[in-house]
Amino acid sequence: MIGYQFFWQKVLTATAVTVTVGFGSISGAIAQSLTGAGATFPEPLYRRYFREYQEQTTDVKLKYSAIGSGGGIRRFLNQSVDLGASNVIPTPVERNSMKRGLLMVPTAGGSLAVVYNLQGITTDVKLSRETLGKIFTGQISNWKQVNSRLPNRKIQVVVHSGTSGTSFIFTKYLNEITN
Repeated sequence: MIGYQFFWQKVLTATAVTVTVGFGSISGAIAQSLTGAGATFPEPLYRRYFREYQEQTTDVKLKYSAIGSGGGIRRFLNQSVDLGASNVIPTPVERNSMKRGLLMVPTAGGSLAVVYNLQGITTDVKLSRETLGKIFTGQISNWKQVNSRLPNRKIQVVVHSGTSGTSFIFTKYLNEITN
């Protein structure tokens, strides 16, 4: 999701400048800039979009800072960026505090995977939703509890320590499957 603040005004201004310059009606172009901040996941995609767009026009300068979903929402709320990207939809309170409104546009899709490292195991380990929930809530702590043919080894859960949109989405999923 990406929110656009004053987006259409800037797009129309940039379009007007581009058309005017194209017709040679003015001697110099007025540079526009759009700044964004937020989720780290789509940042490589945005870099590519921005690079390709700027190959078409030099009248608009685009900048994106990958600072995390929460940071994107905060910067958009305090109006320090034009685009706020987040893996998480802003809360109703956040949306209501956006004085100039909000337009949410899906810009990227991705997936989340749970990985494991069991040395010496050559077959896939299939984890049901129930088992996954029990591992992350501590109800299952040994691989033997997952499958009797697996080794008698402690499961070491490793998670992202900071806050992020991905962590939020995964935590929300775990809450849904364990309740």
